[in-house]
Amino acid sequence: MLKNLYILSEGSWGIKSSEVFADLFYFLSTLTLFVYCFFHLAAVLWVPFVVSILLFVVFYILLKNSNYDVYWLGFITQVLLLFLITPAAFVSTSLLSLSIFFAAALYFFLNQYYELRIPILILTLFFLFFWDGVFGLMGVSLRNTNLFELPKIVELENTVIPFSYPLGSKIVWSPVAFGSLLESWGVYLLVSISWLAFRRSILFLYILGWFLVFGAWFLGNGSFGLLTLVSFVSLGVILHTIPGRNFYGSFYISVAMFFILVPISFLVGKFGICAMMSLLIFFVAEVVVTRVFLGK
Repeated sequence: MLKNLYILSEGSWGIKSSEVFADLFYFLSTLTLFVYCFFHLAAVLWVPFVVSILLFVVFYILLKNSNYDVYWLGFITQVLLLFLITPAAFVSTSLLSLSIFFAAALYFFLNQYYELRIPILILTLFFLFFWDGVFGLMGVSLRNTNLFELPKIVELENTVIPFSYPLGSKIVWSPVAFGSLLESWGVYLLVSISWLAFRRSILFLYILGWFLVFGAWFLGNGSFGLLTLVSFVSLGVILHTIPGRNFYGSFYISVAMFFILVPISFLVGKFGICAMMSLLIFFVAEVVVTRVFLGK
């Protein structure tokens, strides 16, 4: 279990007992927030989440039966975070189920034939955007029409720190239709970053890297919003430090990928593509580059 942790120690890559507690804090934070949000949702919105959880349970069992080495704490955390950041419009039983199925199938295929382990969170998000676009072009909508209403969370976060959540950005989509359970990061952002990113001062490079990436996207898009930029950067850092994200990561590969992604992000913004795609491209490209150049 421990060998799958993505860890940067003071002088080298290694395992330390404190890292396990850091992962545990991350998991408990995500679990607490998800449970709080879940029980504030209308009962009709419970169905897609429950169905998705059952699908992920089946996927986990298949992984174990296929002798895949799964870091269970990271797996569960990724699933919970997926539910928290998925836009309300995408929380439909059909769209989530379809995306999870294809994400699981692609995960098996890439790992079996190419030994590429792209996080299931990233794959599922990709297929959510992909299938929504495909069915949208065919004139078929799989989107959910029941929007999230969490006034307590929104009111609290906007009072403490007014960070608009990226998926609800006015620059990309209607903030009403594409709000998520994490309508804004607020306190959760501060707690997560303090527990994770700033434990190691060198991880500040990750924050700087995401500023470069999304700053380039804003330049290509021809617009700039500081709060939205900070929200995207925060999203990048939180996903970057999620337990079990990288099975064989290299710090230097990660830093190099930021510079490779900057011109790509600029073009993504230039063509009016959602900034979220810059985030998804990073994790996929990093896994491929690590596999090719490090052979891990």
